[in-house]
Amino acid sequence: MTDAARPDDRPTVTDAELREAITLASLTYLDENDDDPFIQRMIIETFLGYDDLPTAGWQLAWGPASNNTNLWYIARSPGGDRFALVIRGTVMTDWRSKLDDIDIPLVAPLIEGAPDGARIAQGLATCQGRLNGARDVWEHVTAWEYLGGVLDAGHTLDVVGHSLGGALAPIVSLDAMARFPDVAVRSLAIAGMSPGNQAFSHWYVGSLRHQQASRFINRFDIIPEWYAGLSTMQDGFPGGPSCPLKISALIEAMKLYMDVERIQYVATPSPREFPGVIYADRSWTEEAEGQHEHLYYMYLAGVPLEVIHRRFPRYPQWQPPANQPSSDPS
Repeated sequence: MTDAARPDDRPTVTDAELREAITLASLTYLDENDDDPFIQRMIIETFLGYDDLPTAGWQLAWGPASNNTNLWYIARSPGGDRFALVIRGTVMTDWRSKLDDIDIPLVAPLIEGAPDGARIAQGLATCQGRLNGARDVWEHVTAWEYLGGVLDAGHTLDVVGHSLGGALAPIVSLDAMARFPDVAVRSLAIAGMSPGNQAFSHWYVGSLRHQQASRFINRFDIIPEWYAGLSTMQDGFPGGPSCPLKISALIEAMKLYMDVERIQYVATPSPREFPGVIYADRSWTEEAEGQHEHLYYMYLAGVPLEVIHRRFPRYPQWQPPANQPSSDPS
């Protein structure tokens, strides 16, 4: 079924569910440079125990497990009827992770039953393969093996990720649908790059049976323009800083390479767009980082600023743009 043929009566992801999702995704970045799974597990469990975060009552069910620079974990909702498979984004301090972001030749996804012609980025396929093989150090099972032992038709599985994790979420959600056809699988792809080509996008959108929204972005975040929107990245901050020449040259080189190699990416639909605001007092690179920041997505989703400051302290302290309207649901 194509996206045009998909009925529009699917349920929406609620604001509360979206706040849970971006918070779950944010926990993957805590102490991201530490490879000790025991410390990572302790940190995630600690944060899931905070009753002022949207994830209060969630429990760590499996993991975290990592392979190379890729990491994911599974959490279970307070009522026990929902599981979240949460994928970490790019580790910006590790060059190996950045290489995955620019590995853009199109290849077939590692999913049983993928339609002919559906293609995704080579770097994303590499990350997918690593995650598929990642075993936790406690039970020595993969995420798929764990889920196979606990999921049934009464459960919902949310595949959650921010940035690189948001690019992988559509791919992993399709894999989950193939593995667990009786389970309600949803994709909460936040600030993710374009995963693949037109055939992949049609397959993905046409497969979503349990949600309307399939992509969540800040309107001034340029990272989701990578790869399908390269032509608009340089002009991503109207009224803000101009794109530096060296970055513009890199983008132009990427566009030329994609044209020569006939690499055609298509962005998945974005029915949910957050009303971000330009910082305006930053360089182009700083603006790009600020608009993509996972804490900004938490704030835009409605997590109170005082809670973000309390639980995610930084030096200097993170702040939204000065003229950003409050999105606190209270």
